[in-house]
Amino acid sequence: MSRKADFSKMVIDTHGCRSNRRVDKPEAKNPIQKLGSETNRYEENLKIIGECYPNKILFSQMEAAKLLGVSYQMINRYCKSGLIIWIPYGSLIKIHISEIARMLTNGVKNGNSQT
Repeated sequence: MSRKADFSKMVIDTHGCRSNRRVDKPEAKNPIQKLGSETNRYEENLKIIGECYPNKILFSQMEAAKLLGVSYQMINRYCKSGLIIWIPYGSLIKIHISEIARMLTNGVKNGNSQT
């Protein structure tokens, strides 16, 4: 007798995190929802990053680039120009989790842009 797996009660983790936990449909929450204020969006972004990377506060430039969906060169250029607040860690450049959440919420304000 063959068995069929019942996946009707499972959903994919919508945050894109690598996780072994199962999420039931009634409790699942869509992270792409309209939130009222900028503060709520910032808090939600910070929460999502914290869930994806538990116990991690500082990120390398490469990790920040992957989270933001941009190139390493762009992150490096923004760090050098002062558009991204970074922390020196020896000879390395580290970016705080709150700065990544800020960039996800507000973007990077470029003084040279013509908007």
